Amino acid sequence: MTPTLEHERRLYLVTLADPSFTRTILGMEPVSPKGCRLDPFEASMVRLAALVAAGAGEVSLGSEVEIALAAGATAEHIAGVLISLIPLIGLTPVREAASKTVQALGSDARVQRRFVQTMSAGPILLFMSSP
Repeated sequence: MTPTLEHERRLYLVTLADPSFTRTILGMEPVSPKGCRLDPFEASMVRLAALVAAGAGEVSLGSEVEIALAAGATAEHIAGVLISLIPLIGLTPVREAASKTVQALGSDARVQRRFVQTMSAGPILLFMSSP
């Protein structure tokens, strides 16, 4: 019999909806997750991708962008996450998330400009002009 790896055990507990494990997951801090092996930066990038793929609203996306920036993400990292999702979820949801993300980046024009420049260098040159 092969030993069970820790990640296999955790996934098994998720499928069972184990109450103690669920409490641990639900009690996670957004910036320093417990129960996973990702650092705060990596976890914020994963959560950002999940929110974009799920079509999250501006408030949810904005909160995660703030968390990502606090964890060390740059406008280029955030744009990279969005661009990498295009083959998986399509151009339209990424365009929608991009316009929400510009708002979430706040009033720092320099940060917004870096995000727009990075997105423009990718395959969605005119993402800001879509309805």
